[in-house]
Amino acid sequence: MNRDKNKILKRIPLAWSIVFLFSALSYIMYSYSTVYTVEDESYLFAMINDSIPSGLYVEDYVWKGIYIENPAEVIEFYEFISGLSSVETVSEIELEQVLKGNLYFTGGKSMDFQLGEYLYLDGQAYGNKIERIELKKYSNLFRKKLYTKEKLLTLINAQNKIQIRIVQQEKKLAMDQKQELSRIIDEAESMNYEEKASQKIQNKGAVLFQIEIYIGENNSSPQVYVIMYENGLCMIYDSFANQSGSIMQFSVDIKKVADFIRRMSVE
Repeated sequence: MNRDKNKILKRIPLAWSIVFLFSALSYIMYSYSTVYTVEDESYLFAMINDSIPSGLYVEDYVWKGIYIENPAEVIEFYEFISGLSSVETVSEIELEQVLKGNLYFTGGKSMDFQLGEYLYLDGQAYGNKIERIELKKYSNLFRKKLYTKEKLLTLINAQNKIQIRIVQQEKKLAMDQKQELSRIIDEAESMNYEEKASQKIQNKGAVLFQIEIYIGENNSSPQVYVIMYENGLCMIYDSFANQSGSIMQFSVDIKKVADFIRRMSVE
């Protein structure tokens, strides 16, 4: 028992453990003018473990999930949401586009939440006007971790409906065509908005084709768009989360793209 307990505690730096020890004890002993007596060591450690977050899982409907275990990130998020103000219940439309998450504690407990414009715990919305600015930053941070080339390739290779639009034509991609598209993107160079990337975006030229990815069987509109331009720029858009601007940019081999289009036109 003690060996397992020590193993768990080692996951959190000692400095953070001390901070949470005093925070937990101060809150529990002095809240509502009630004093508690610590009867034994096991009770003390159980109380501490239930107050120390050890990991964070965040999931999106389209991009699935990631697990965050960086102590600084996890504890910072936990400390922030612990002080949020409750607000009136908001519309169900906002609830459709939230991130779902689980906050795990070293004692084995967990806390489910949803994160959108507001934070939701047990159906209650939290976050006043000022706090929602910071919540938006966390939402963007988590989504940035979700938006990866690997996850995009998973969406393309999965049993999702994928359509391509070339000029006025529209066609559903077969599995071998999905695989070819995946290879093109897999070999592409990831870009960000540095000077070189900015120049490529400015000189992107006309759209060669547009790929539409439909997640699930009953969706009538695509959740992800892949736009390919004349100069080899490939830009990814997330329409489901209503993200403004492209979420990822790649520089692809334009010759392979041309061959891909040629074969699509012939078939």
